Amino acid sequence: MNFSVHVMVFIIFTVSKAYGVNVSTLLQNSDILQVIGENITLVCAFTPPSRHRTLSWLHVDSNRLITTSDESEGIEPTHEKDISDESKYSLVSDSSSGNLTIRHLGVGDSGIYRCLVATYVDTFSSLIELNVLPPVTASSVLIKDNRSDYTDGESVTLTLGRTHNLTCTVQGARPPPELEWHNPEGVAIGIEDQINTVEGDAYTSRRSIYITLHRHDDEIFLTCVALHRQLDRSISSTIYVEVQVSPTDLLLTSSKEITISTTGTRSVTISEDTVTSFICTSVGSRPTAVISWSVGFDGDPGRTTSTSRTNQDDQSLRDTESSLQLNPKRSHHHQYLRCVANAGMNKRHTELMVMVNGPSDPPILEGTQSLQDGVSSNVTCTANNGYPEPTFQWYLGSKNVTSTSKRQSSLNTYNRFDARSVLTLAPTKDDHGRSIVCLVSQPNDVSIKPQNVNKVLHVLYSPVIVDYSIRRVFNILDSVDVIFTCRSDSRPIASITWFSNGTELNNSALHQIQ
Repeated sequence: MNFSVHVMVFIIFTVSKAYGVNVSTLLQNSDILQVIGENITLVCAFTPPSRHRTLSWLHVDSNRLITTSDESEGIEPTHEKDISDESKYSLVSDSSSGNLTIRHLGVGDSGIYRCLVATYVDTFSSLIELNVLPPVTASSVLIKDNRSDYTDGESVTLTLGRTHNLTCTVQGARPPPELEWHNPEGVAIGIEDQINTVEGDAYTSRRSIYITLHRHDDEIFLTCVALHRQLDRSISSTIYVEVQVSPTDLLLTSSKEITISTTGTRSVTISEDTVTSFICTSVGSRPTAVISWSVGFDGDPGRTTSTSRTNQDDQSLRDTESSLQLNPKRSHHHQYLRCVANAGMNKRHTELMVMVNGPSDPPILEGTQSLQDGVSSNVTCTANNGYPEPTFQWYLGSKNVTSTSKRQSSLNTYNRFDARSVLTLAPTKDDHGRSIVCLVSQPNDVSIKPQNVNKVLHVLYSPVIVDYSIRRVFNILDSVDVIFTCRSDSRPIASITWFSNGTELNNSALHQIQ
């Protein structure tokens, strides 16, 4: 008996799951324009990294396969092997990227490029567009600083001893020009690296210098040159440098004595409405200084004259002298008299404080009315806005009564003295009608005339009976009338009332009161 045996063999295949690859393309230097004749590098990056890949680039518009890398099994960079035109293209790739460099760009290199990354499982791609632009020549060179723009042949004014920055700028060129600063007179300058930035479809190129000038660097010139491959010759711009010198000193003097306080404040004391001379001298400037004057907020304090001459120590510099005839006003008190010297862009000032002596406001006398006989009262004399501090003297008739007074004073918001004197007075009725005089003077300045104010005293006193009499009068009817007379002294005049046995009497048939 024959038996046949069937054996079933199961073969198990393990299929690895394929994951997608993310591919992206970009320009290696996104801040560089694609210009005819230049080189450009296209980057193809993919993730995750692959040890088994084939990378190639295709110019989609011409359907031309540019280059293909090795089918690599490792992670080290793989240099190009299959290049369609090695004089035109080069490729460097590794496990996560492939960089295609295109040399000597031409118009035909414009278009869409596809990067293809092939693995064992599938092929993945990404697109990038290249737009090759024709060159554009530079048209002009501009030099500028933080104040202005300067065209070829203009002058730039700089200040002695300060560091200045000048920037050479070329706009609208493609590719960027090469900028050079020429310094034929050998002035000490520092040159910074050139900066090229893309603005639209062209470049703006800048190159700056910094310069610290000395006194004898005046009237030098500096040139910025732009070199461009599209130009048969360079273009340039030249500026002439004028070195301005701030006044080396500024002196302010007066026909009156100038004092210096412990805090260092310079001041001069002058009298109101008395013309005083001041002289301000600017020493060693270029250009010639122009001097102006002010006192506080008063920008036109008086008549001025000005002269200038060559500085003795340096013939290239000028000295300027300005004279001010100041007619001091009360509003000038405790304000700074300022002298300002303007020499081109440079300014210097000096100042001193003006103290203006002058009389106070007309004095005011109060408290002279309704005084009481023998009653102590206060009479006040006020004198405000005086400088220096006022003093007071009191007279009652011809008698000096200052000893019974007290003085108070304080500086007001205008830095002048508000002063008052209070006289304590116990008048008698005999003082009625006499004059009380307040004399205000400022002994620290004898040129200020004293001021006085006077008023007549009005003294009140109580009624006093100075006469009382009785007189009998016989009339024709053989009757007798009795006349009672009462006289009083008082201020104001008193009224007299008559009483009989406690009863107030009024005019009647029996009584007549006059």
